[in-house]
Amino acid sequence: MIFMPHHPAQGFTLIETMVTVAVAGILLAIGIPSFQSAMNSSRLTSTTNELIGGLNQARSDAVRLNSRVSLCASADGASCTANGDWAGWIVFTNPNDNAAVDAGEVVLRASTIRPTVPVRANAVMGGNIITFSGDGLPHAAATGDPLIGGVVTVCIPTTQPAENTRTITITPAGVRTARANTAGACP
Repeated sequence: MIFMPHHPAQGFTLIETMVTVAVAGILLAIGIPSFQSAMNSSRLTSTTNELIGGLNQARSDAVRLNSRVSLCASADGASCTANGDWAGWIVFTNPNDNAAVDAGEVVLRASTIRPTVPVRANAVMGGNIITFSGDGLPHAAATGDPLIGGVVTVCIPTTQPAENTRTITITPAGVRTARANTAGACP
């Protein structure tokens, strides 16, 4: 008599497949909110860091050129907007300090901002523009006085992450940032 070896059936049983799908579903339910929070936090951080880079460039170019250099909100990457719409921003030479890119003035840097990351400036900023003089000190555009307490807020209207707001404070001593929890609202 010849014996044939018995090979067990290969594959997964229905029970094994159901358990695997259930475990995968639980892991996804736990992981997706964390992933969303990480993505929003990354958007906030990158927008904040890029804006800080623009401010630092404006300050250093003002000192390098020994002339006024401004950073302002811009919707088109070529001119300033005064209506509070931070669809982007530009850094430009501004020797006449008139809060506008005139003939002979050069846009040194332009950037756009994601529409899901609102950016707003406080009233001290004077029309969404900050100007650095040749000595590197910031000045309010509306008055020309030294800027003390100019604040730009970067925010995502969500509770994920809990600290959904970044504030950039501009003073003669420099630029500093802070995180804040505004309970999902943007100021």
